[in-house]
Amino acid sequence: MFCKHCQHYIREDSRFCPRCGVRLRSEPAQDPPWLWICTILLFAVIWATLVRDQLEVQFLHLRAEINSLLSAL
Repeated sequence: MFCKHCQHYIREDSRFCPRCGVRLRSEPAQDPPWLWICTILLFAVIWATLVRDQLEVQFLHLRAEINSLLSAL
Protein backbone atom coordinates (compact mmCIF):
# COMPACT_ATOMS: atom_id res chain seq x y z
CA MET A 1 0.00 0.00 0.00
CA PHE A 2 1.20 3.53 -0.73
CA CYS A 3 0.58 6.75 1.19
CA LYS A 4 -1.74 9.07 -0.74
CA HIS A 5 0.12 12.10 0.58
CA CYS A 6 3.82 11.30 0.04
CA GLN A 7 3.65 8.12 -2.12
CA HIS A 8 5.85 6.23 0.35
CA TYR A 9 5.36 2.46 0.63
CA ILE A 10 3.74 1.44 3.91
CA ARG A 11 2.56 -1.83 5.45
CA GLU A 12 -1.09 -2.84 5.11
CA ASP A 13 -1.75 -2.81 8.85
CA SER A 14 -0.34 0.69 9.41
CA ARG A 15 -2.56 3.45 10.74
CA PHE A 16 -0.08 6.27 10.08
CA CYS A 17 2.50 6.85 7.37
CA PRO A 18 5.99 6.42 8.91
CA ARG A 19 7.42 9.06 6.59
CA CYS A 20 4.94 11.97 6.68
CA GLY A 21 2.73 10.98 9.65
CA VAL A 22 -0.60 11.27 7.82
CA ARG A 23 -3.37 9.19 9.33
CA LEU A 24 -4.27 6.38 6.95
CA ARG A 25 -7.26 4.86 8.69
CA SER A 26 -9.80 6.44 10.93
CA GLU A 27 -10.86 4.82 14.18
CA PRO A 28 -14.11 2.84 14.00
CA ALA A 29 -17.12 4.89 14.96
CA GLN A 30 -18.74 4.04 18.27
CA ASP A 31 -22.46 3.76 18.80
CA PRO A 32 -23.91 7.00 20.10
CA PRO A 33 -24.88 6.76 23.79
CA TRP A 34 -28.42 8.00 23.11
CA LEU A 35 -29.07 4.78 21.20
CA TRP A 36 -28.48 2.75 24.36
CA ILE A 37 -30.53 5.17 26.44
CA CYS A 38 -33.51 4.92 24.07
CA THR A 39 -33.23 1.14 24.00
CA ILE A 40 -33.22 0.89 27.80
CA LEU A 41 -36.16 3.29 28.08
CA LEU A 42 -38.12 1.29 25.51
CA PHE A 43 -37.59 -1.94 27.44
CA ALA A 44 -38.57 -0.18 30.69
CA VAL A 45 -41.84 1.01 29.16
CA ILE A 46 -42.60 -2.44 27.76
CA TRP A 47 -41.81 -4.09 31.11
CA ALA A 48 -43.95 -1.59 33.01
CA THR A 49 -46.84 -2.21 30.64
CA LEU A 50 -46.59 -5.97 31.06
CA VAL A 51 -46.41 -6.00 34.87
CA ARG A 52 -48.73 -3.03 35.53
CA ASP A 53 -51.74 -5.16 36.44
CA GLN A 54 -49.75 -7.33 38.86
CA LEU A 55 -48.26 -4.29 40.59
CA GLU A 56 -51.63 -2.56 40.79
CA VAL A 57 -53.19 -5.55 42.59
CA GLN A 58 -50.29 -5.70 45.05
CA PHE A 59 -50.53 -1.95 45.65
CA LEU A 60 -54.26 -2.15 46.37
CA HIS A 61 -53.68 -5.05 48.77
CA LEU A 62 -50.95 -3.09 50.56
CA ARG A 63 -53.17 -0.01 50.78
CA ALA A 64 -55.98 -2.09 52.34
CA GLU A 65 -53.60 -3.51 54.95
CA ILE A 66 -52.26 -0.05 55.84
CA ASN A 67 -55.81 1.33 56.14
CA SER A 68 -56.84 -1.55 58.43
CA LEU A 69 -53.78 -0.98 60.64
CA LEU A 70 -54.44 2.76 60.83
CA SER A 71 -58.12 2.26 61.68
CA ALA A 72 -57.13 -0.11 64.50
CA LEU A 73 -55.16 2.68 66.14
